[in-house]
Amino acid sequence: MILLSAFLLVSSTSLIAPGWWFSKRRGNESPWLLFLGWPATALWFLVTFLGYGAQSLANFIELPIIAAVAVVLAYLKIFVADRLWPDRARNSRIAVVVVAALCVVLRTFMPSLPE
Repeated sequence: MILLSAFLLVSSTSLIAPGWWFSKRRGNESPWLLFLGWPATALWFLVTFLGYGAQSLANFIELPIIAAVAVVLAYLKIFVADRLWPDRARNSRIAVVVVAALCVVLRTFMPSLPE
């Protein structure tokens, strides 16, 4: 479990890195964008530890979903949101909140999967 989450965090960070580098060259981009999936993963572990949602080992599929959405959302932020709204810090905060909300929604509505 720890190795899976570490692998997913490193993978999502490395997949976001080229977009972050591109955005950094265009303007002032925070390095926190690289770690977009980390707060949601920590929240997922906290919510799971507290017993919220379906409890099954098969529900670890939620972690790759969170990591993938973090990567997609980072690129949407870089290539769409930053061009429409110039406040990059606000866009980053919104992205973190959206990924964290997805984490809670997944824990709420994901059924107990068979192992």
